[in-house]
Amino acid sequence: MTPVTGQHDSTRSKNPTGFAGRVFLLWLLLAVSPAGAEVTPYVTDADTFALYHLDEPPGTASTTSGVVADSSGNGNDLFTTPASPFLDFFGPAGLDGAASLQTDRQFYRTSGVDFSAFNEQSFTLECWIHGHDESDGYQRGLMRLQADGEAILFGLQGGSLRFGAVVGGNYRAITSDTYDFDEDQWYHLAVTYEGDGGGDDSVVRFYVDPASEYGEPGLRAGTRLGGDHSYRDLNSFTGATTNEIHVGSWDGSQYYLRELDEVRISSAARDRFALATEPPGEPGIYDVTDYGAAPNDDTDDSAAFQAALDGALAYGGGIVHIPAGDYHVGTCASRRMDSCRLTLRGQGIGVTTIYATGTGGVFRVVSDRRGSQITVRDMTVLADRPGAGTAFDFWSAPGGNVHARALIMEAVDIRSADPSEDYFDIGINAFGVWRPLLQGVNVAGPYGPGVSTNLTDSSPLFAMQKGIVYDNCYGPAMQDCEVYSAHTGISCDNSDPAGAPEGGTYIGCSVESCRIGLHIYDKGHEPGLMIDGCRFRCRDTGILMEHRKLYQITSCQFVGMTGNSAYPYVDLDMDETYWGIISDCVFGTPTHGNRTMIRMRNGCYDTLIVDNRFVEPEGQALDIDGSCFRITTADNAFE
Repeated sequence: MTPVTGQHDSTRSKNPTGFAGRVFLLWLLLAVSPAGAEVTPYVTDADTFALYHLDEPPGTASTTSGVVADSSGNGNDLFTTPASPFLDFFGPAGLDGAASLQTDRQFYRTSGVDFSAFNEQSFTLECWIHGHDESDGYQRGLMRLQADGEAILFGLQGGSLRFGAVVGGNYRAITSDTYDFDEDQWYHLAVTYEGDGGGDDSVVRFYVDPASEYGEPGLRAGTRLGGDHSYRDLNSFTGATTNEIHVGSWDGSQYYLRELDEVRISSAARDRFALATEPPGEPGIYDVTDYGAAPNDDTDDSAAFQAALDGALAYGGGIVHIPAGDYHVGTCASRRMDSCRLTLRGQGIGVTTIYATGTGGVFRVVSDRRGSQITVRDMTVLADRPGAGTAFDFWSAPGGNVHARALIMEAVDIRSADPSEDYFDIGINAFGVWRPLLQGVNVAGPYGPGVSTNLTDSSPLFAMQKGIVYDNCYGPAMQDCEVYSAHTGISCDNSDPAGAPEGGTYIGCSVESCRIGLHIYDKGHEPGLMIDGCRFRCRDTGILMEHRKLYQITSCQFVGMTGNSAYPYVDLDMDETYWGIISDCVFGTPTHGNRTMIRMRNGCYDTLIVDNRFVEPEGQALDIDGSCFRITTADNAFE
């Protein structure tokens, strides 16, 4: 990346902090980590003059009287025009909502601004922007401070950064060379101004800082690019009668027409922007007890879990450590970001235990870009109420393929605190992640006396919607896992148009006391699936497979939950599948007259059914409809 240079003009200055000469620093922090560098919202300190997080929900500021809150406490709330800019747009990774300033929208305050608290001799203007159209030759304003005829302006023009000032009726500006903006990325822009208040001897310096994957973009000093440029002194804002703040326009027009977030005006020249805070404890490890979690005291630890997660993801990755003990989480710890490297680590099943007391589960991470890698291990999570949400919820934009595992979970136990009634709605949701792997994971809903014998549709036995969800995942794998008591034990629904759900491996797993054991659905006919050495004990269907090719189901055991023919049951229900092998499986008791062991329908073809054992088939061993063809059966045993 080449240094940014620019035009300059001379001015005068003063510096209350003792800096010899006045310095204007233009910083550009590029928040485009290839794998998820992350920032946190600005903080309010003694130097903060105005702070706008721009996290208002969509539509809350729907008229010109809508208020955009100033979080600094200085009362500089802004209004909006002509309509709400809050369009449910998300800010850079780690931040919440952002404002979409399309169609000439801006924030403004044209009265009541008290600039006596603003230091025009030492200040910082900063914000996040979402890309920029370099072909646009107009000035696009980001901020304007005005006191009668004096003004400070910050914005963009073409592919350049632009700072201007009106001093005694004369306007001058500094314009950098063009910068290669990516219209789909977020950038942090900041202008820092500092002087001594006497003489036109200020200095302009330009800085560019990419936010590296594991770096600390908000804590390090800027990387200087280019030489010094002189700029003039500014007149005092004190005593003016017309005081204004505008965000999103240059001079009441020439609006910034894209997304904007986290606007801060400071009465100091910051050399570190504090976009993230230094975490306590060992670097890279974020212990929930360092953030206030107290094991075994029956109080809610949600805030500590959220703070530890925020700390781990502030720089794109880290370990959230949960020591031995019992914890209570009423509000899910969640983050949305581009992508991340994250480990959630306990000290063992039954050693670290988390009670989910709310309806939102325990952990949720949403990745806007494909590339996260998350590990969860060594803990027990208990639903402490009916309908406790999704225990672990991981989302990624579906599609594509890489040779990396986006999610690994091992030695994790997800159950009910009171097995007679408590349950999660979903145990694990992995949506769109690459090659997820679960090993030694147990997910269980309600069971026990009065529950396990109730096979009606409304039974608590089936209250958990899904045990494990692998929807739209490329190459999912599962080994030595168990799911008990759910409507659907394992779901692999690949209906998303952007999905790439090829492959899938299930080895040595057990799905019991569910209505449907394993449901695999493809929008087309995705190739590759291996199910080996698994056990299915279900009420309605053992495996329901729709639109899959190149599969093999081997050495599995299928048994029904009941001999009651009031509940029709199909062990293997194959719908429009082909190029498959079903071999060395055992279809056991109990059986009844309304049971079908293998059903093939809607054009299944080129399938080999061989070396299976059908035990006491009171119902029907094979049901192959007339639309299916080239179905070969050989060496099967019927007892």
